[in-house]
Amino acid sequence: FIFDENARFLMIRRTETAPWKPLAWDIPGGHVDKGEKPLEAAYREAREETQLEVRELEVVPHTAGKREYFATKNFSGTIQFVINPEHGSVEHDDYRWVTFEEYQQIHHKTIPNEMAVVQAMKLLGYPLPSPYDVLLEKPNE
Repeated sequence: FIFDENARFLMIRRTETAPWKPLAWDIPGGHVDKGEKPLEAAYREAREETQLEVRELEVVPHTAGKREYFATKNFSGTIQFVINPEHGSVEHDDYRWVTFEEYQQIHHKTIPNEMAVVQAMKLLGYPLPSPYDVLLEKPNE
């Protein structure tokens, strides 16, 4: 997850000809190459898919599912969609910075588990949406 200063995160739309889930909204990410660590893959995929340079990626506490998520609010650059040399085509064609509530309204998305979004927000210190603000509240120490 790449968040901006307004607690919105970047979603990118897969093209009509994308090899997996055409026209679905997703976050930057992808497969881990042979010999690559998941964190290395996260940096590489963000750069390949958006041309953004992300820094200080943190592991999002595990949520249900097999995807591993990373989050940051530290990035630079301008979003651009270019040809992926591995596939020879552009994989994404549009982007949005969305709030949690806007994310919930997107019907065709690759991340149906909203807990992943909530855990990323919590990790980066953003206010949590209701009812998660109460459910994930830290107990008094």
